[in-house]
Amino acid sequence: MLDGHVEEHDGRLEFRSTDGVVVPLATGRSGKQNIIFRPQNLTIAAPDAKPDEGTIRLTGEVSHREFLGNRIRYSVKVGEHTIQVDDVHRRGHPALDLGARVSLFLSADQVIALSE
Repeated sequence: MLDGHVEEHDGRLEFRSTDGVVVPLATGRSGKQNIIFRPQNLTIAAPDAKPDEGTIRLTGEVSHREFLGNRIRYSVKVGEHTIQVDDVHRRGHPALDLGARVSLFLSADQVIALSE
């Protein structure tokens, strides 16, 4: 969960966390809000990977990883927040190193805004 506020800019809604993380929103309303999204709805990629049109991009650094059988859960430090992301474990593909810079991609329709 990220805490912050939602503002309208040029007819679009935009969430801003208290430490400056910006996330465009598909729906919601202006004011103090929290946003949430599920670890399995994020995609982890190289820091220079190109997002699909309309995809939210966050950048950060891998701070922890945990092998969970068919997936690896990464903790990624984005600003002052730690975001969990699940990646499919593939035999023969090495896990990301701690400290690796990464991009996180998320569809705006997977973000839920909650009023406090």
